Amino acid sequence: MKLIKGAGGSWRLEIHAELASTSDHLIRLASTVDSGGGEADCLAVMALRQTKGRGQFGRVWQAPEGNLNLSMLLRPNTVLSESPQWSLAAGVAAAEALQSFVPDVRLKYPNDLILDGAKLGGILVDSAAGENRLAWLVIGIGINIETAPDVAEQQTVALADRGICTAPQDLAIRLLERVAAWRYIIECDGFAAVRRAWFGWALDPEGARAHLQQWEGG
Repeated sequence: MKLIKGAGGSWRLEIHAELASTSDHLIRLASTVDSGGGEADCLAVMALRQTKGRGQFGRVWQAPEGNLNLSMLLRPNTVLSESPQWSLAAGVAAAEALQSFVPDVRLKYPNDLILDGAKLGGILVDSAAGENRLAWLVIGIGINIETAPDVAEQQTVALADRGICTAPQDLAIRLLERVAAWRYIIECDGFAAVRRAWFGWALDPEGARAHLQQWEGG
């Protein structure tokens, strides 16, 4: 297990040769009561291969070796009404982690990373409620590094299509550092800065404005 320290806390990163789904693996750990309430905050799981990854609307997300398959478990002090904004924070963190490789990457509401008009990656958030607050949050992020998988009715792209080569573990560390940094900002100042940052990365700023207005004031 690798320990990664950042402004928002320390991550414990597990790397597996293969998992069915990194998010499903973490959900099981988060939900178990065998260890007195489930796995602790700030555990990240990466799989070199993922055989049953989940995408939006129950779609299968293909995740061959060489791409990034990463999920992270958080137990943030977030009220339930604000919890959907963690997806925005994850998107901003992913865009920032990719910025030095592809500064023209953009975010498409609610959870897509877009490059050259095609899908570079996606974000899926699972959560469970406590008493008016989140009990836990699992953020799953898939990014096409070497291979752009086939997705029905959607064009896909990989970093390799731009001639960019990076190790999944290196990109995972960049991403975890940015998620930790945004968590610190959220805990200090709320989600307003996240919304501003997301808007700056938006593929369709005007369309994004309508979506983000629902959370104004929080």
